[in-house]
Amino acid sequence: MATGDVVVQGEDLGRWMNAQWFGWEQLLPVQQWLLENTLKITPAEDERPVKQTQDSMWALNGSSHSPDQVILTQ
Repeated sequence: MATGDVVVQGEDLGRWMNAQWFGWEQLLPVQQWLLENTLKITPAEDERPVKQTQDSMWALNGSSHSPDQVILTQ
């Protein structure tokens, strides 16, 4: 499940699931057990992806400028 694919009552389930995967060590043993045995979620095997900057997100969305840049037209 990718971030933004499923949103329930304003909660992005993809983002929540990523937080559980990559924050596995911070969870209590009972939380880990519940995730493994009820939702079949296991700890991430890869490292957490690098967080994107605001400019890289704007670039991915096809905008040629960020909102911080002023565009002057005549």
